[in-house]
Amino acid sequence: MAWWNELMGRVSGAGRSPALAQRVEVAPGLTVSVTRHARPTSKGPVDCVSYVSDGLAAKGQKELVFTLPAGMADEAFSSKLFSFFATINQFAEQGRTVDTGGHTQFGQRSLFPGRHLLYVPAEPLPEVSVPPNALAAVPVTEGELALVERFGATRVMSSLGRMCSHFPCPTWFDPERPELPHAEMLQASMLSNIASARLREARVLQMGSDIVLRLVPGAEALLQQLFAELPANMPFALLTGLDPTADAYFVWAPGQREPQAITPPGQNNAERLCGNFLVVVPEQEKDASQLVEDGFAWLLTEASWKAVKRALTEGGALALLDSAGSKRLRIEWA
Repeated sequence: MAWWNELMGRVSGAGRSPALAQRVEVAPGLTVSVTRHARPTSKGPVDCVSYVSDGLAAKGQKELVFTLPAGMADEAFSSKLFSFFATINQFAEQGRTVDTGGHTQFGQRSLFPGRHLLYVPAEPLPEVSVPPNALAAVPVTEGELALVERFGATRVMSSLGRMCSHFPCPTWFDPERPELPHAEMLQASMLSNIASARLREARVLQMGSDIVLRLVPGAEALLQQLFAELPANMPFALLTGLDPTADAYFVWAPGQREPQAITPPGQNNAERLCGNFLVVVPEQEKDASQLVEDGFAWLLTEASWKAVKRALTEGGALALLDSAGSKRLRIEWA
Protein backbone atom coordinates (compact mmCIF):
# COMPACT_ATOMS: atom_id res chain seq x y z
CA MET A 1 0.00 0.00 0.00
CA ALA A 2 2.26 2.80 -1.24
CA TRP A 3 -0.67 5.20 -0.96
CA TRP A 4 -0.87 4.36 2.75
CA ASN A 5 2.66 5.51 3.44
CA GLU A 6 1.95 8.72 1.56
CA LEU A 7 -1.28 9.30 3.48
CA MET A 8 0.17 8.62 6.93
CA GLY A 9 3.38 10.50 6.19
CA ARG A 10 1.68 13.83 5.66
CA VAL A 11 3.07 15.29 8.88
CA SER A 12 6.19 17.42 8.83
CA GLY A 13 8.14 19.40 11.37
CA ALA A 14 6.11 22.45 10.38
CA GLY A 15 2.82 20.67 10.98
CA ARG A 16 0.35 18.49 9.15
CA SER A 17 -0.01 18.97 5.40
CA PRO A 18 -3.43 19.67 3.85
CA ALA A 19 -5.70 16.63 3.81
CA LEU A 20 -5.33 14.24 0.92
CA ALA A 21 -7.95 11.62 0.10
CA GLN A 22 -6.85 8.27 -1.29
CA ARG A 23 -9.48 6.19 -3.08
CA VAL A 24 -9.42 2.41 -2.79
CA GLU A 25 -11.68 0.05 -4.75
CA VAL A 26 -12.97 -2.58 -2.33
CA ALA A 27 -15.61 -4.20 -4.59
CA PRO A 28 -16.89 -3.69 -8.12
CA GLY A 29 -18.65 -0.33 -8.12
CA LEU A 30 -17.60 0.48 -4.54
CA THR A 31 -14.68 2.67 -3.52
CA VAL A 32 -13.63 4.01 -0.14
CA SER A 33 -11.97 7.40 0.28
CA VAL A 34 -9.41 7.48 3.09
CA THR A 35 -8.54 10.94 4.41
CA ARG A 36 -6.19 11.98 7.18
CA HIS A 37 -7.46 15.20 8.72
CA ALA A 38 -7.91 17.17 11.92
CA ARG A 39 -11.15 16.87 13.87
CA PRO A 40 -11.81 20.02 15.88
CA THR A 41 -12.62 19.60 19.57
CA SER A 42 -12.95 21.92 22.55
CA LYS A 43 -9.45 20.83 23.61
CA GLY A 44 -7.89 21.40 20.20
CA PRO A 45 -7.65 19.45 16.92
CA VAL A 46 -7.37 15.67 17.00
CA ASP A 47 -5.47 13.85 14.26
CA CYS A 48 -7.95 11.45 12.61
CA VAL A 49 -8.49 9.25 9.60
CA SER A 50 -11.92 8.99 7.96
CA TYR A 51 -13.09 6.23 5.64
CA VAL A 52 -16.01 7.23 3.40
CA SER A 53 -17.78 4.86 1.01
CA ASP A 54 -18.87 5.73 -2.52
CA GLY A 55 -21.16 3.31 -4.30
CA LEU A 56 -23.46 1.92 -1.62
CA ALA A 57 -26.21 4.43 -2.37
CA ALA A 58 -26.60 2.99 -5.86
CA LYS A 59 -27.65 -0.26 -4.18
CA GLY A 60 -30.11 1.35 -1.77
CA GLN A 61 -27.75 1.61 1.19
CA LYS A 62 -26.79 4.98 2.63
CA GLU A 63 -23.07 5.66 2.38
CA LEU A 64 -21.01 4.89 5.50
CA VAL A 65 -18.39 6.95 7.31
CA PHE A 66 -15.85 5.75 9.89
CA THR A 67 -13.75 8.34 11.76
CA LEU A 68 -11.11 7.22 14.24
CA PRO A 69 -7.78 8.35 15.72
CA ALA A 70 -4.96 8.28 13.19
CA GLY A 71 -2.94 6.03 15.48
CA MET A 72 -5.48 3.22 15.05
CA ALA A 73 -5.64 3.41 11.27
CA ASP A 74 -2.80 1.12 10.25
CA GLU A 75 -2.66 -1.04 7.13
CA ALA A 76 -3.94 -4.15 8.90
CA PHE A 77 -6.97 -2.37 10.31
CA SER A 78 -7.68 -0.70 6.97
CA SER A 79 -7.74 -4.09 5.23
CA LYS A 80 -10.29 -5.36 7.76
CA LEU A 81 -12.40 -2.26 7.33
CA PHE A 82 -12.33 -2.55 3.54
CA SER A 83 -13.58 -6.13 3.91
CA PHE A 84 -16.39 -4.85 6.12
CA PHE A 85 -17.38 -2.30 3.47
CA ALA A 86 -17.41 -5.10 0.89
CA THR A 87 -19.67 -7.18 3.15
CA ILE A 88 -22.10 -4.28 3.57
CA ASN A 89 -22.06 -3.96 -0.22
CA GLN A 90 -23.04 -7.63 -0.57
CA PHE A 91 -25.85 -7.21 1.96
CA ALA A 92 -27.12 -4.15 0.09
CA GLU A 93 -27.26 -6.14 -3.15
CA GLN A 94 -29.50 -8.59 -1.27
CA GLY A 95 -31.74 -5.78 -0.01
CA ARG A 96 -30.37 -5.97 3.54
CA THR A 97 -29.58 -2.42 4.59
CA VAL A 98 -28.96 -0.42 7.76
CA ASP A 99 -30.22 3.04 8.66
CA THR A 100 -30.12 5.58 11.46
CA GLY A 101 -30.58 3.83 14.80
CA GLY A 102 -29.66 0.43 13.39
CA HIS A 103 -26.70 -1.57 14.56
CA THR A 104 -24.28 -4.32 13.60
CA GLN A 105 -23.54 -6.89 16.29
CA PHE A 106 -20.26 -8.75 15.98
CA GLY A 107 -19.13 -12.07 17.34
CA GLN A 108 -15.53 -12.66 18.32
CA ARG A 109 -14.16 -11.11 15.11
CA SER A 110 -15.11 -7.50 15.74
CA LEU A 111 -13.53 -4.57 13.94
CA PHE A 112 -13.13 -2.98 17.35
CA PRO A 113 -12.55 -5.64 20.05
CA GLY A 114 -15.38 -5.75 22.56
CA ARG A 115 -17.52 -3.35 20.56
CA HIS A 116 -20.35 -3.32 18.05
CA LEU A 117 -21.51 -0.58 15.66
CA LEU A 118 -24.35 1.91 16.06
CA TYR A 119 -25.35 3.90 12.97
CA VAL A 120 -26.04 7.60 13.48
CA PRO A 121 -26.48 10.55 11.08
CA ALA A 122 -23.11 11.57 9.66
CA GLU A 123 -22.09 15.20 9.85
CA PRO A 124 -19.84 17.48 7.78
CA LEU A 125 -16.15 17.07 8.53
CA PRO A 126 -13.45 19.63 7.74
CA GLU A 127 -11.36 18.50 4.75
CA VAL A 128 -13.52 15.40 4.18
CA SER A 129 -16.18 14.95 1.50
CA VAL A 130 -19.18 13.44 3.31
CA PRO A 131 -22.13 12.47 1.07
CA PRO A 132 -25.63 13.74 1.91
CA ASN A 133 -27.66 11.43 4.16
CA ALA A 134 -24.61 9.32 4.99
CA LEU A 135 -24.40 7.26 8.18
CA ALA A 136 -21.57 7.39 10.67
CA ALA A 137 -20.64 4.06 12.25
CA VAL A 138 -19.93 4.57 15.96
CA PRO A 139 -18.50 1.72 18.07
CA VAL A 140 -20.46 0.94 21.25
CA THR A 141 -19.82 -1.55 24.03
CA GLU A 142 -21.78 -4.71 24.78
CA GLY A 143 -23.59 -2.95 27.62
CA GLU A 144 -24.43 0.06 25.46
CA LEU A 145 -25.82 -2.24 22.79
CA ALA A 146 -28.07 -3.75 25.48
CA LEU A 147 -29.42 -0.24 26.08
CA VAL A 148 -30.11 0.16 22.36
CA GLU A 149 -32.00 -3.13 22.25
CA ARG A 150 -34.09 -2.33 25.34
CA PHE A 151 -34.64 1.43 25.11
CA GLY A 152 -33.99 2.21 21.45
CA ALA A 153 -31.04 3.96 19.87
CA THR A 154 -32.20 7.52 20.49
CA ARG A 155 -31.57 7.40 24.23
CA VAL A 156 -28.08 6.05 23.66
CA MET A 157 -27.31 8.67 20.99
CA SER A 158 -28.39 11.60 23.15
CA SER A 159 -26.63 10.14 26.21
CA LEU A 160 -23.40 9.89 24.22
CA GLY A 161 -24.01 13.41 22.96
CA ARG A 162 -24.13 14.71 26.52
CA MET A 163 -21.09 12.68 27.57
CA CYS A 164 -19.03 13.92 24.62
CA SER A 165 -20.46 17.48 24.65
CA HIS A 166 -21.46 17.08 21.02
CA PHE A 167 -24.92 17.70 19.55
CA PRO A 168 -26.78 15.53 18.86
CA CYS A 169 -24.28 12.67 19.24
CA PRO A 170 -20.65 11.86 18.44
CA THR A 171 -19.89 10.51 14.98
CA TRP A 172 -16.37 9.22 15.66
CA PHE A 173 -14.63 6.50 17.66
CA ASP A 174 -12.86 7.57 20.84
CA PRO A 175 -11.30 4.48 22.44
CA GLU A 176 -10.84 6.43 25.69
CA ARG A 177 -14.50 7.41 26.03
CA PRO A 178 -16.08 6.20 29.30
CA GLU A 179 -18.83 3.62 28.99
CA LEU A 180 -22.41 4.65 29.66
CA PRO A 181 -23.71 3.34 33.04
CA HIS A 182 -25.76 0.67 31.30
CA ALA A 183 -26.48 -1.54 34.32
CA GLU A 184 -27.77 1.40 36.34
CA MET A 185 -29.83 2.69 33.41
CA LEU A 186 -31.44 -0.70 32.83
CA GLN A 187 -32.34 -0.99 36.50
CA ALA A 188 -33.56 2.57 37.09
CA SER A 189 -35.55 3.37 33.96
CA MET A 190 -39.32 3.05 33.99
CA LEU A 191 -39.04 1.76 30.41
CA SER A 192 -37.67 -1.51 31.78
CA ASN A 193 -41.11 -2.26 33.22
CA ILE A 194 -43.36 -1.40 30.31
CA ALA A 195 -44.16 -3.00 26.96
CA SER A 196 -42.63 -1.14 24.04
CA ALA A 197 -42.39 -1.00 20.26
CA ARG A 198 -39.49 0.47 18.33
CA LEU A 199 -40.49 2.98 15.64
CA ARG A 200 -37.20 4.46 14.44
CA GLU A 201 -38.87 6.62 11.80
CA ALA A 202 -41.38 8.10 14.27
CA ARG A 203 -40.64 11.32 16.14
CA VAL A 204 -42.01 12.87 19.32
CA LEU A 205 -41.50 16.59 19.88
CA GLN A 206 -42.48 19.35 22.24
CA MET A 207 -43.27 22.47 20.23
CA GLY A 208 -44.57 25.24 22.43
CA SER A 209 -47.56 23.82 24.29
CA ASP A 210 -48.00 20.93 21.83
CA ILE A 211 -46.68 17.39 22.26
CA VAL A 212 -46.54 15.99 18.73
CA LEU A 213 -46.14 12.38 17.63
CA ARG A 214 -45.12 12.16 13.97
CA LEU A 215 -45.41 8.85 12.16
CA VAL A 216 -44.73 7.59 8.66
CA PRO A 217 -47.10 5.46 6.57
CA GLY A 218 -46.60 1.80 7.32
CA ALA A 219 -46.38 2.25 11.08
CA GLU A 220 -50.05 1.27 11.34
CA ALA A 221 -49.23 -2.42 10.81
CA LEU A 222 -46.63 -2.41 13.60
CA LEU A 223 -49.04 -0.69 15.96
CA GLN A 224 -51.86 -3.07 15.10
CA GLN A 225 -49.54 -5.96 15.97
CA LEU A 226 -48.54 -4.28 19.24
CA PHE A 227 -52.15 -3.81 20.31
CA ALA A 228 -53.02 -7.38 19.33
CA GLU A 229 -50.31 -8.68 21.66
CA LEU A 230 -51.00 -6.35 24.60
CA PRO A 231 -53.71 -6.89 27.19
CA ALA A 232 -56.53 -4.39 26.75
CA ASN A 233 -55.78 -0.87 27.98
CA MET A 234 -52.26 -1.69 29.15
CA PRO A 235 -49.73 1.18 29.09
CA PHE A 236 -47.07 0.96 26.38
CA ALA A 237 -44.11 2.94 25.07
CA LEU A 238 -43.23 3.91 21.51
CA LEU A 239 -39.44 4.16 21.17
CA THR A 240 -38.96 6.92 18.63
CA GLY A 241 -36.06 8.30 16.59
CA LEU A 242 -34.01 11.47 16.38
CA ASP A 243 -35.70 14.37 14.62
CA PRO A 244 -33.18 16.15 12.35
CA THR A 245 -35.15 19.40 12.69
CA ALA A 246 -34.98 19.44 16.51
CA ASP A 247 -32.91 22.11 18.25
CA ALA A 248 -32.73 20.22 21.55
CA TYR A 249 -32.81 16.59 22.70
CA PHE A 250 -33.92 15.48 26.13
CA VAL A 251 -31.39 13.35 28.02
CA TRP A 252 -31.69 11.20 31.12
CA ALA A 253 -29.43 9.45 33.62
CA PRO A 254 -30.20 7.50 36.82
CA GLY A 255 -30.76 9.82 39.76
CA GLN A 256 -31.64 12.79 37.58
CA ARG A 257 -34.40 14.85 39.21
CA GLU A 258 -34.98 17.68 36.73
CA PRO A 259 -35.47 17.62 32.94
CA GLN A 260 -32.24 18.10 31.02
CA ALA A 261 -31.52 18.56 27.34
CA ILE A 262 -28.57 19.02 25.03
CA THR A 263 -28.50 21.77 22.40
CA PRO A 264 -26.20 22.93 19.61
CA PRO A 265 -23.40 25.35 20.55
CA GLY A 266 -24.76 28.85 21.12
CA GLN A 267 -28.39 27.69 21.28
CA ASN A 268 -30.29 29.59 23.97
CA ASN A 269 -34.00 29.08 23.36
CA ALA A 270 -35.11 25.70 22.06
CA GLU A 271 -38.35 25.60 20.07
CA ARG A 272 -38.37 21.95 18.95
CA LEU A 273 -37.40 19.61 21.79
CA CYS A 274 -37.10 15.97 20.77
CA GLY A 275 -38.02 13.20 23.18
CA ASN A 276 -36.75 9.64 23.03
CA PHE A 277 -40.08 7.89 23.57
CA LEU A 278 -43.80 8.34 24.13
CA VAL A 279 -45.64 6.38 26.83
CA VAL A 280 -49.41 6.06 26.46
CA VAL A 281 -51.40 5.35 29.64
CA PRO A 282 -55.12 4.59 29.04
CA GLU A 283 -58.08 4.70 31.45
CA GLN A 284 -57.17 7.86 33.33
CA GLU A 285 -59.61 10.30 34.91
CA LYS A 286 -58.22 13.27 32.96
CA ASP A 287 -56.26 13.87 29.78
CA ALA A 288 -52.77 15.12 30.55
CA SER A 289 -49.17 14.96 29.42
CA GLN A 290 -45.94 14.70 31.40
CA LEU A 291 -42.24 14.81 30.73
CA VAL A 292 -40.85 11.49 31.99
CA GLU A 293 -37.10 10.79 32.01
CA ASP A 294 -36.11 11.76 28.43
CA GLY A 295 -39.53 11.23 26.86
CA PHE A 296 -43.20 12.05 27.21
CA ALA A 297 -46.28 10.38 28.68
CA TRP A 298 -49.85 10.83 27.51
CA LEU A 299 -52.41 10.07 30.22
CA LEU A 300 -55.74 9.47 28.49
CA THR A 301 -59.36 9.06 29.44
CA GLU A 302 -61.26 6.14 27.96
CA ALA A 303 -62.76 8.26 25.18
CA SER A 304 -59.44 9.88 24.28
CA TRP A 305 -57.66 6.54 24.32
CA LYS A 306 -60.15 5.12 21.82
CA ALA A 307 -59.55 8.12 19.54
CA VAL A 308 -55.77 7.78 19.84
CA LYS A 309 -55.86 4.04 19.18
CA ARG A 310 -58.01 4.59 16.10
CA ALA A 311 -55.62 7.23 14.78
CA LEU A 312 -52.58 5.02 15.38
CA THR A 313 -54.02 1.93 13.71
CA GLU A 314 -55.83 3.64 10.83
CA GLY A 315 -53.31 6.34 9.94
CA GLY A 316 -55.47 9.27 10.98
CA ALA A 317 -54.44 12.69 12.26
CA LEU A 318 -55.62 13.77 15.70
CA ALA A 319 -55.47 16.76 18.04
CA LEU A 320 -56.64 16.54 21.66
CA LEU A 321 -56.74 19.33 24.21
CA ASP A 322 -55.78 18.14 27.68
CA SER A 323 -58.24 18.48 30.54
CA ALA A 324 -56.49 21.60 31.85
CA GLY A 325 -56.84 23.28 28.47
CA SER A 326 -53.13 24.10 28.39
CA LYS A 327 -51.59 21.52 26.04
CA ARG A 328 -52.50 19.81 22.80
CA LEU A 329 -51.67 16.18 22.10
CA ARG A 330 -51.24 15.73 18.36
CA ILE A 331 -50.73 12.79 16.01
CA GLU A 332 -49.45 13.59 12.53
CA TRP A 333 -48.51 11.46 9.54
CA ALA A 334 -45.89 12.42 6.97
